[in-house]
Amino acid sequence: MNFIWLIVGLLFLGALFWFGLGGGFGFAEEETEKDYTVWDYDQGFDPSDRNPYGTFVLKELMDTGIAQVKLKLVESHLDLDQLMNKEDAIYMFLGHRNFMNDANVDKLLEFVSKGNAAFLAYHEIPIYLEHALFEEYIYTNGFESESKPAFIKVEGFEAHQIPFIHENDTSDFYWNHFEQGDFFETFDKLGTIEGKVDFIKIKYGEGQFFLHLNPYIFTNVNILEEEGLKLVEEVFSKLPEGNVYWDMYSSQYHYRNYYEKHSVLEFILNNQSLRWAFLTLLIGVLIFGIFASKRYFNAIPIKKPNENTSLEFVETISRLYRSQGKNSDLIKIKKQNFLNFVSHHYYIHSKELNPEYIFKLSQKSNVEEEEIERLIKKLNFGAENHEVSNDYLIETHKMLESFYSKCKGVSRKHEKIINTKDLDLKLMRKSKVPLAIIGIGGLVLFFGVILLTLGAGLGTLLILLGLFTAIFGYILFSSPLVVIKGGELAYQKWMDRHELNLFQLETSAYDKENQIFELNSRNEKLRIDLNDLSTKDQNKLISTIRNIKLK
Repeated sequence: MNFIWLIVGLLFLGALFWFGLGGGFGFAEEETEKDYTVWDYDQGFDPSDRNPYGTFVLKELMDTGIAQVKLKLVESHLDLDQLMNKEDAIYMFLGHRNFMNDANVDKLLEFVSKGNAAFLAYHEIPIYLEHALFEEYIYTNGFESESKPAFIKVEGFEAHQIPFIHENDTSDFYWNHFEQGDFFETFDKLGTIEGKVDFIKIKYGEGQFFLHLNPYIFTNVNILEEEGLKLVEEVFSKLPEGNVYWDMYSSQYHYRNYYEKHSVLEFILNNQSLRWAFLTLLIGVLIFGIFASKRYFNAIPIKKPNENTSLEFVETISRLYRSQGKNSDLIKIKKQNFLNFVSHHYYIHSKELNPEYIFKLSQKSNVEEEEIERLIKKLNFGAENHEVSNDYLIETHKMLESFYSKCKGVSRKHEKIINTKDLDLKLMRKSKVPLAIIGIGGLVLFFGVILLTLGAGLGTLLILLGLFTAIFGYILFSSPLVVIKGGELAYQKWMDRHELNLFQLETSAYDKENQIFELNSRNEKLRIDLNDLSTKDQNKLISTIRNIKLK
């Protein structure tokens, strides 16, 4: 039933999103130009492209730790917005042209001014960004390589001969550089091509911009050569430390194509009255969530006492040795457990179980010396001999239990209760009432949507009421009625939650006529209404409580 209702709920939410976001009443669609990357240098620089002018090799190198950076791809407008909240990060763009709009350029400037960095490698600097970085117009120029390699150098390293490869042969290429001017006096030169500057660093606020005019050097066909790989490593050595966020989204032009009809949500947000009604709805749901969280989540978690599971462990090991017929090994474990018990409770430590040890233990435990002496002889003989009969093992066990039951100053009841009460029981309430509440909430919500669509203000109130009712029904449906775990019993009939410590349980009574199960402890009384449970779960709860050994 839970699975079926989950599917129904998902389908209902899917229908709301379909109509709300435009699928049912028109839509607003975002389109992008088709991306061509196969063998075309002008459309290259895609990190997923293995062709010559893609940047797949660079992405793989960065994923493996080139320049000690971590790489993350920015593939959507949402990723781009989230990037602006990062710290100690590096924004990176490779391509011919960056199609980032003016608003996003402003965000990038703010991002860098906070102490981050931006590495931009493209032929054309966006005009809006250029005006923000430079006080005057910056001229860029270039030259034809005439099918010869170009000498490219990064400050502090030797120059490299970098050819432009086309169809497996060196080809003519137009290399870019900045025109020499006075502005270089305020910016740092980081690299040159044939003696002309093509790589600079610009301080902006607390951060830095790195501009490179020849993105070709980062493509697959160049990095696969030794000289090209060294050059790329030298370029990245100039960047500060931080995670790199590679912007793929801005390499294409994004625009919105609006059709005649628009989404329901767009219509609501463009209408002042409906917008306030929608905000009221959201605020109401938020308030409900806050109060619901206070009801169902404790501000201070309950710290349960540490459980001593040593006896449980010993019993498990004992069953293992008993099943294998190794009685001698089992007695060794019982002997060690006995010594640990004496050491922990009476602080008597001795490697030799001599008369002095027996005398001290007798004085503290109030068990006669003769009984302790016989027990120790039994344990020593059984531990030292390989062949021990089952009768000898049983007799040793009885003597141990006799000692544990007679020794004073030690209570083993708590450990025994934990062993017998190590329960993990969860009982769900009958689904009839919660499902009815969910159904009523769904109907009210449905009528509210219809009225809101028709322009009736009552629709907003019905939507809020329907949401609250459905959420309340779902909480009743999904939350258990009774939970027993770690010696704690929790009972939640409606919104109130009651808890009872089963270690303090004194009596329990079952009123069969009224279907009430009453539990009494030292400090409180708890009445559980069994009408909310199935017959099977009623019997399970009653038998579980009655099988608990009370103090």
